[in-house]
Amino acid sequence: MSSFGGATQRYKPLSNSDQCEEYQQVKPDLAPKPPFKAIALALLLLSAGVAFLTLAALHFTGHFGGGIHTKDGAGWGFLVLGCLTFVPGFYETRIAYYTWRGVPGYSYTSIPTYD
Repeated sequence: MSSFGGATQRYKPLSNSDQCEEYQQVKPDLAPKPPFKAIALALLLLSAGVAFLTLAALHFTGHFGGGIHTKDGAGWGFLVLGCLTFVPGFYETRIAYYTWRGVPGYSYTSIPTYD
């Protein structure tokens, strides 16, 4: 017997009947299909981010334009655009790659879909 909050309850063992067994069986779900549009967008964002970060590095080193001390600020614009596109592109591409490789804990359902 157990007392909780002044109420007394009696516990009894569960029966060994097979009535509930069919409901307790868990069927494995089929693997979700990869979201190809979302993965394509992630690869596009990743590529654009790498391109913008490369342009920022070239601008800051003076290979075209001025350098880090110029007044036009184009290098900072490239740097901001590069970070804004590289980070989500890398994140979603990494999830897609790890899911494709079968790493536990990663699934295509973690990638947002744009349907």
